[in-house]
Amino acid sequence: MGMQKILNSKERNEAFLKFLLFFCITVALVIVAVYFNFRLPLKENSRLRERITLQTQEEMKQGKFVENMDKAMVYLDSLDKDKKNIESIDLMLNGKINDLAKLQEDGYSPYARMNKVIIEKMIELKEQKKQYIRLYEKTKDLPDIESKLRNAEAQLSQKQQELDQLRRGAGF
Repeated sequence: MGMQKILNSKERNEAFLKFLLFFCITVALVIVAVYFNFRLPLKENSRLRERITLQTQEEMKQGKFVENMDKAMVYLDSLDKDKKNIESIDLMLNGKINDLAKLQEDGYSPYARMNKVIIEKMIELKEQKKQYIRLYEKTKDLPDIESKLRNAEAQLSQKQQELDQLRRGAGF
């Protein structure tokens, strides 16, 4: 018996090649899907780790800013309590404000804007307290000045009466 010739061998070969092509495409798609399934989360995880690191650094800087701000507030509160050492307290406060400016976040982050406003308001408050102290020092002298004014007015009145008596006595 010899080999029988298969009647539909051409169709079978085409069907097998189509099957092989679709099988390779399907396997390739599965491999690509598995690759991206593992690769993308790794990239995303590394990006998230970078963001966490940046956030942690920002929080540490902000913690230092708050710590220095607290120290500056102590000096600011000391301005009106210790009126004798105003200049030295003012110098120390200016140093702390400069430290705050150095620690201030750069850019347009919420921390940067908030820190800038805090520094500006702290400087304004310092100047207002110093002006208050200057005005307070001037008001301490008011009772003494009022007393001197009353004495001067009394002396003026007395001298006016003496002058009037002299004028009457001299016939003017």
